[in-house]
Amino acid sequence: MPFDSSRPLRSEGRRFALSAIWASPTLIIGEQAVLVLWSPAYFNGVGEWVWNLFVSSSFLLTFTVLYGFLGGACWQTILRHWNPAGHLATIWKEARSDALKDRLHGASLAAACLAFLLFLICAYLLQIHFSTSYNNKTLAAFLYIILLTCLCLICLVLYHWIFMVISWLFKPFSKLLPRRLLFFEVVLFVLFFLAGVGMLLYVNDYLFDAIDWRPGILLGLFVLVHLSLYALFSLPFSHDSYSVLNALSLGGFAINIMLMLIITVVAYPSQPRVASILRNQAPLSKTMILTVQSILDRDGDGFSPFLLGGDCDDTSPLIHPMAQEISGNGIDDDCLGGDALVLPKTKIVRNENLELRIQTLRNRYNVLLITIDAVRADHTGLLGYSRQTTPELDRFAAESISFSRAYAQAPNTPQSIPSILSGRYPSQIHWDSYSNFPKILNRTELVIDRLKLNGYRTAGVFSFWYFDNRNLDRNADWWDTRAYKMRESSEKTFTDDLVTDNAIEYLERTKNAEEPLFLWLHYFDPHFLYVQHDNINFGERQEDLYDGEIRYSSEQVGRFLDYWKKSPYFEKSIIIIASDHGEEFDDHGMKYHGSQLYNESIHVPLIVHIPNVQPKKIADPVGLVQIVPTIYDLIGLETPAEMQGQSLLPLVLEGENHAPEAVFVEKLRSPAFPWSMQTLMTSRWKLLYRANEQMFELYDLENDPSEQRDLFDELPEKANEMKLKLLEFRQNRLTQDTGWYQMAAGRQ
Repeated sequence: MPFDSSRPLRSEGRRFALSAIWASPTLIIGEQAVLVLWSPAYFNGVGEWVWNLFVSSSFLLTFTVLYGFLGGACWQTILRHWNPAGHLATIWKEARSDALKDRLHGASLAAACLAFLLFLICAYLLQIHFSTSYNNKTLAAFLYIILLTCLCLICLVLYHWIFMVISWLFKPFSKLLPRRLLFFEVVLFVLFFLAGVGMLLYVNDYLFDAIDWRPGILLGLFVLVHLSLYALFSLPFSHDSYSVLNALSLGGFAINIMLMLIITVVAYPSQPRVASILRNQAPLSKTMILTVQSILDRDGDGFSPFLLGGDCDDTSPLIHPMAQEISGNGIDDDCLGGDALVLPKTKIVRNENLELRIQTLRNRYNVLLITIDAVRADHTGLLGYSRQTTPELDRFAAESISFSRAYAQAPNTPQSIPSILSGRYPSQIHWDSYSNFPKILNRTELVIDRLKLNGYRTAGVFSFWYFDNRNLDRNADWWDTRAYKMRESSEKTFTDDLVTDNAIEYLERTKNAEEPLFLWLHYFDPHFLYVQHDNINFGERQEDLYDGEIRYSSEQVGRFLDYWKKSPYFEKSIIIIASDHGEEFDDHGMKYHGSQLYNESIHVPLIVHIPNVQPKKIADPVGLVQIVPTIYDLIGLETPAEMQGQSLLPLVLEGENHAPEAVFVEKLRSPAFPWSMQTLMTSRWKLLYRANEQMFELYDLENDPSEQRDLFDELPEKANEMKLKLLEFRQNRLTQDTGWYQMAAGRQ
């Protein structure tokens, strides 16, 4: 819009702030529309929605007021020293009328583009370095900002040198250059920019589904309304009308301060569900809440004492809602209501008949472990899914022991796979760093380590880059990750056929080996991104493509099982097939996996084949943390005391009396999803604990398997019973503080 230099500069800054404040309803109405359309089930009545509107409006009004006043001051300063529109108009006019200045301006634009490109490349490389090489994230961010500032200054100097070089190069070739060089460069720049954006979107078309565009759309609408109001307020209003608008804006600012005080004192402490909805589902308020809590988290443990952040002692990273509760130390370590009592530890004792039956089964079996990425149980034939996604797995399940209620111990690969291999819960594993994909330290023993020490040949075949450089292969005789390197990317194409091919190739090459074999295969294709397969067509939606990926993985697993059954390994082998986690499709407001602990994220298929054990279906809840203890039980190895998992054999051989009393799952805070959750499930009930909000949810899985109705407030007796079970479980089973949250705080 044209700038009228006759208007006072103070008025321009005021108009900027005024138009921003009056554009704030765009954000408020937009966020409420998103919440009502995408997650209406979260609100328990109109009253809760009104509270949500009240709190959300306060955050968004605060944002627009700060944006308006700070932006207005910056805009006023810019206009005081430089008239952008007038300057660009002058450059354009000079370029059209003077050939020499056209060349100079063209050289300046080319130099600016090259310097900016160099800045982006260096900033990207620095960002990768500082985000992956330092445990102390605060120090890394500080150093990154300092180097980024230095880089800006260096690029300004480089711009001057590049400009001089380009100007010098233009002189001998002046006649060969376009007559209107600046115009030509601008057109060329726009075309290259559009082509680059188009190419990125084409190559990374998954971004349309992977990225939550709602915050960007809302902010875009806000900016559009803001600029429209700015232009409107530039029209010749009467003095009285303008004074009324100013008074209303100042009044809104005062009301906003009052709202924030009320929210701080009343709304947040009394409305934990509203806090949870805004913190996890609101597209704009979520970012503001997380930012404020992160800034005010003095001990850096990921929990804040402000805005229901969960921390009861912000001076110690050892005290927070996910901390180990130490009995009798006089400290409420886990912020759940005082020091815990010393509870007697119970030891499971098997009866003689059961132990005798297990003894007769024991042998130095070959062990085949097959994990498939991101397969939720209710999308398989094992749970009666309407589509034929897993016919090969279904046939194998009919010959084996299948578990209809198996749960992963974490909702993502980097926490679930180590839990499976170690028989420990994620918080009990020793990690090398606080990151999205940490390595496992040698202090945590894995099944591959134990079997190698006991004379097994150990091998693994994979198609995902995660399995490189995670210290999972430290005792492997063969570790094959070629599959994801043989094609474009395991996330953008299919690679499960290569896993089967490479595994068969390895077995053919080593078929004369005499040692018992531990072979682990990981099939990755059901993981997002989803691709269309030939001869598999369930539709074009993301969920349809996902089903197609499961179907393809089932085919490839079936092809390997056919080979395995014909090999000499089969007659004397344990076969275990499981998925490391599930997948979300907006079942509870989120997509894909890693962020929540509802069943779509953690309920997975589990099939176990044991020689001389009759096929059966088991409906009792079990956890994947029990896989490795079961392997040890069958081959006659003692289960280490630090393992939390228990063997499945008593349940398989003698039934429900030996089912675990409860299944525990946890989601540790991570850089990608900086919040923590835990859940405890019995045969009927599920208690979900949101640690950051210190909020509990209770679900009746028998009558509400999709977890749509929270009964925590409706059934206080059952809620307290399940809460006590969770506290006892944490105290008795989560006995090691392995330092994950101290690393998050940069203290280790």
